[in-house]
Amino acid sequence: MPYAMSVFLPECGFQHEILNKQELKEILALKSDEVIAGQPDSTPLLVDMVERIKHNRSINAGVQSSSCQTEDIDAAYLSID
Repeated sequence: MPYAMSVFLPECGFQHEILNKQELKEILALKSDEVIAGQPDSTPLLVDMVERIKHNRSINAGVQSSSCQTEDIDAAYLSID
């Protein structure tokens, strides 16, 4: 794993700038996460995210998503599914 970047980047012909771990955490809004922030910089961010999922069974613990579908047939008869 330590040699992956030096071996694979020249082989794939990647020409763009590579973001470091701190920049990726900022882009993904993970800088304030205590579990990910507590991981050493030597570990890959993906491994840190897996540890976070194992810790709380979610990246954003306590955040739930829901949806609502409505059908507008007549203003007096609205139904919500």
